[in-house]
Amino acid sequence: MNINIFTSNNEEHLARRSISEFLDLYPTEFIRIHKSVLINKNSIQSYSSLSVKVNSKKLPLGRAYKQNFLDQIKDLSFS
Repeated sequence: MNINIFTSNNEEHLARRSISEFLDLYPTEFIRIHKSVLINKNSIQSYSSLSVKVNSKKLPLGRAYKQNFLDQIKDLSFS
């Protein structure tokens, strides 16, 4: 399986891993917010009950991942 990685400066990279494998490699830096979306904790700008804003883009926040997301961001501040 392959995943596309988008950086904050709009570069795109291809990784030959599944999302689960990638998350296992970087468990403290990334949060899964949807079945097909991981985000870098340090790139979160804001969030609502339905989406997370990262690099000025709104990404979907899946119901199955919402509680884990909230648990992982409780100590973060957003700019």
